[in-house]
Amino acid sequence: MRMLEDPPAPGATRADALPLVDRHGFRTAADAEKVWAALAPTLLASFGTRRARWFARVVGCSERKVSRPFLMRPGDRVTGFRIVTAERPAELVLEGEHRFARYALIFRIAHRDGITTVGAETRAAFPNSPGRAYHGLVVGSGAHARTVRRILRGLRQRAELARQPASRRRSRGRS
Repeated sequence: MRMLEDPPAPGATRADALPLVDRHGFRTAADAEKVWAALAPTLLASFGTRRARWFARVVGCSERKVSRPFLMRPGDRVTGFRIVTAERPAELVLEGEHRFARYALIFRIAHRDGITTVGAETRAAFPNSPGRAYHGLVVGSGAHARTVRRILRGLRQRAELARQPASRRRSRGRS
């Protein structure tokens, strides 16, 4: 059974109708294009893994495969999510669903005065008793927040590494 059946209103996504779970973010000197370019490998490192596929199967995610190539276009998929909005380099909206929840992960990127601000917003609905129990296990335990912060750390590292000149990247970690 699919939980997301009705199309969104014009100009809106289904994510807009979901309750806010949390927001996390960071600031970096890497420009917005570098952050955007770092999003695809970061999402693949987080959601393109064997562990992510196993979890998606256990909870019954509707999206269990990764689009190849993964170009971050509307319709592209990564385990647990499908991209519904991709406005380079400002916003990426991923939506998904499984037995216990309907959810969205929204990345917003803004560059101003040499600083890029990156935000990750999670929205989700946890219907019925199983959904509330799942919310307690995943959100209530702090596991969700730790996972989003880990994703953002990886994104920041990739964006800042891409910002460095190639010669400096090659010599990094060598004495």
